[in-house]
Formats: sequence, structure tokens, C-alpha cells
Amino acid sequence: MNVFIGLIGVAMLVLVVMVILPKDMSGIAGYPINPVNKKEPRNLLSDAQKVMVSSSEEAVISEADLNAYLNHRIQGEQGGLMGSMVSFKGVYVDLMPNGAEVYVLREFFGMPVTLTSRFKADSFKYQMRYVPVEWTIGKISFGSRNIKPVIDMFGRIKDATQEEYYTLQQLG
Repeated sequence: MNVFIGLIGVAMLVLVVMVILPKDMSGIAGYPINPVNKKEPRNLLSDAQKVMVSSSEEAVISEADLNAYLNHRIQGEQGGLMGSMVSFKGVYVDLMPNGAEVYVLREFFGMPVTLTSRFKADSFKYQMRYVPVEWTIGKISFGSRNIKPVIDMFGRIKDATQEEYYTLQQLG
């Protein structure tokens, strides 16, 4: 019985280590955001709404501009019981062809922890639709399945950027 409990303990330790090991974010333009730079980033919502209204021009948005805008727009904070142990460090987007991966970076006792959602974008009845493809916590991938705390966190981010989300749905 001691061996069995020991094996369960080792398996749990491996899971904790896999959660704490962050995904590599070095390929994301605009990561990390410079905390010293207090200059307000380009207003991407205003640019996108102009394109939506005119329907004749294009807007070019770089990944670095997008990440600077998101981190200026979303000033997250961890509250509640976990507030003393976990701190919110930012939201970053890694753009890919026909989709993106959204990273939420938090620190747990000073160690970085990444939660990600990778999704693909496709057009459906003249609107853009975003379908989740993969969810991860650290190095653990859940595939298209998700767990409630992670989906709730991404839901809160979507609620905070609701105006941007509706504008994106209207763009071609």
C-alpha cells in the first residue's frame, strides 16, 4: 500500500510540475510588455470600427500592436483567496493563419503559469466565427475539452473586450 501511495504522490508531483512549466512565449511579438513605457498604444478598436463603417479600406495590425493594446485595455487583477498567491501578468495573442492562440500569463508564488486557448476563425453566414481547438494549462493540453475555471477566465476576458469582439465579427 505504501508503494501505491508513493506512486500516486509522484504522479501528482509530475502534474504540478507540468502545470508550472510555462509554454514558450518567446515567438510572440510584443512579449513581454515594457512596464516602463507609459505611452498609450494605438487604439485598434477605433481603427477597426472605421474599416467596418467604410467597408472600402483595410487596416493592418501587427501582433506587437495587438499585444500592447490588449495589455493596456485589460488591467487584470487576481482577487479573493488566491489574490495573495497568484498575480495577473498579462494577455498575449500569437497570430497564426486562420486563427490565433491567446495566452493568459499569471504568476503563482513568482513562478510563471500560462493558460492558453487556441482557436480557428472561419466565416459563417457573413460573420466571423471563432471555434476553440485546444486549451492548455502550462504544458498540459486538454484538446478541445476544457475545464470550468479556464473557460470562465477566458469568458471574463471576452466580456471585458466585448466591443472589440463584436467589431471583429463584423469585419471580413
